[in-house]
Amino acid sequence: MQQTNPQQPGEPLPQGQPPQRITHADLLSNNQALLNQIATLFDNPNHATLLLDALGYNRAMRPPFTEPIHFWNEVCRQIGNGITTGGLEALLIRVSESFPGNALFRNTLSRYNIETRADARKGINLHIDGWDAATLTQDDLMARVNTAAAALGITGGIEFSYCTGNRLSVFLHEHTDRAAALLDRLQTTEMPDLVINMSSPGSQRDYLLSRIYVEGPDMGRFQFSNIPASTPVRDIGNSIANEYGATWPGASGNTPRATVVDHLTPQGTTERVKKPDSTLHDNHIQDGDTMQVNTESTVASYINPIIRDQALVRVRIEIEEFGEENPAIKIERNNPTLPTQYWIKFTANGRAIPQRKNLLPMPQTEHLVCIWLEPGFPVSAPFVYWEKPVIFHPNVNAETGYVCLGELKDRYRPGLDMANLCRTIIDVANYRNYEANSCLNDEAGAWAKSEQGQAEIVKYGGKAIPINDDEENRQKKWSPQLQIKKI
Repeated sequence: MQQTNPQQPGEPLPQGQPPQRITHADLLSNNQALLNQIATLFDNPNHATLLLDALGYNRAMRPPFTEPIHFWNEVCRQIGNGITTGGLEALLIRVSESFPGNALFRNTLSRYNIETRADARKGINLHIDGWDAATLTQDDLMARVNTAAAALGITGGIEFSYCTGNRLSVFLHEHTDRAAALLDRLQTTEMPDLVINMSSPGSQRDYLLSRIYVEGPDMGRFQFSNIPASTPVRDIGNSIANEYGATWPGASGNTPRATVVDHLTPQGTTERVKKPDSTLHDNHIQDGDTMQVNTESTVASYINPIIRDQALVRVRIEIEEFGEENPAIKIERNNPTLPTQYWIKFTANGRAIPQRKNLLPMPQTEHLVCIWLEPGFPVSAPFVYWEKPVIFHPNVNAETGYVCLGELKDRYRPGLDMANLCRTIIDVANYRNYEANSCLNDEAGAWAKSEQGQAEIVKYGGKAIPINDDEENRQKKWSPQLQIKKI
């Protein structure tokens, strides 16, 4: 008989294999990561009750709810022993459906070849808002929903999704053609004093994101906990603006300036949310993600002096730390406490502007660059200028020395790390950062794209430009340049 290798704990099953059973010991592995996550997300008796009711766990058999971790440890032990149908797999499917953006749940289900009921998450969401926890419990609300459903002959297919703050969300994955009648019954008979909203048919089942982080224009950091994935992005921007109140840039009375929201991707780049009415789910926001909220205008007509001073202090600290890490680079400023101008003096393998047209550029190793934080900063981007002698570079104006970088234009955000900007300036001098197809100096762009220019750039430590797809595909393609990792 051929001997097979035993499955190692935590190792993914081969494709096509049947689901593997999850045991209580699996929940305790890896420093009981799964158990800790469940206890963190379902950390009060009401949340636990609704989840266990959905699993068919007899209330009389449940342990008392003391500390969440102790409660869930005993509950999972009993479920693993068979007190409910479906075992711990059913529990994990339920919690994963409530938090589909949770990577730990998702990866565990995948590792054990357990499929979630993706089709059951398409239907209609009913959001019940404005109830007072002092007079109504979650059980009371669910009882009223079930009473209204029974009166309409709706049996089954109504599930509790989540409860957070003063919102309770239920999901109809069956009888969706009766949802409007159910909504009308709830509003007129069962819950006339509450606000009830219904999503469109075929919607994603709503769920909670346990936490997301949001940065304001001064890099102040905020955490949103247990936030519905159906939350419009505009609500995130408005909430942050309200936190700043009168100090929000351009605020007037009770109406703060409109906001723009960016999503910080796992790759470190930012993506502008172009439709403010779209939801967190629509924009692929997941647990632990970071968003950035800024004012809508990139040119400020008014900057609150508190926010500007805080930004100037942040910049001074970042540039000072950069100077301490790079003692060979000399840094001067125009003010000891709140500088608005910095001069960065450094050596790098740059190229000098030719004395006459059609002459080849000669090496230039000494550089002096000015960073100017103009009056609109931090809402407006800083200006960067090469002091004379100006270098020969596609993205540096030969007359004024003005430097054009994407991160100071359409991709600018007020929280730009100035230490990263200093590093980018040095990379510009070394031709490790340039865009030869969008130029302030066309002659430098043509030289940089020429065969001779590319040879010189690579020889002195710069990077070759990406090769066009219609050119020699057998040659190595470089990653696009002019990218700064956002922190």
